[in-house]
Amino acid sequence: MNEPIFIGSNKSKLRFQTAVYTIIAVVAFILLFGYAERQEWVPPIVFQGLGVVLGGLCVLAAAAKAKRIKDPNAGLLIDKQGIHDLSSDIGLGLIKWKDITEYKVEQSKKTGLILIGVKKNEVFLRNAQNPAIARLLKQNIRLYDTPVAIDPSYLDASIQEVFERIDEFKSN
Repeated sequence: MNEPIFIGSNKSKLRFQTAVYTIIAVVAFILLFGYAERQEWVPPIVFQGLGVVLGGLCVLAAAAKAKRIKDPNAGLLIDKQGIHDLSSDIGLGLIKWKDITEYKVEQSKKTGLILIGVKKNEVFLRNAQNPAIARLLKQNIRLYDTPVAIDPSYLDASIQEVFERIDEFKSN
């Protein structure tokens, strides 16, 4: 029987992203509040509002990254049920082996992706957590003909290592 394979998330990358988003939030807040009083062509409340909104969005992004750092299950689990994609905020959860038709590596501009072909794309679109994720899944279908695209840059392994682990588990 195959032992489950767990590939954890890249915690150092998540910490770095959390720090960057936090710094951007503070800088946006300070700069826009400071500039609001110096300019005269728009009421200061507009710039102050922008500072709050931009800072708030960056804080939300930092919080999402920080949540992933603390989550011990964040990553990719390969077991007898299938592939559990909890590697990013748009991870689809369990992708059952019976639903998987193929898996391959696709090189993109910045990094490679592991594309997992599934029998019924519509099922994954319906199970999307929210409309924004559904739009991202539709974009994946348009670009790659599958909603399931795993970005290994969020994981503690290279794209080749992740692909080999999936292949190794599937072939046994």
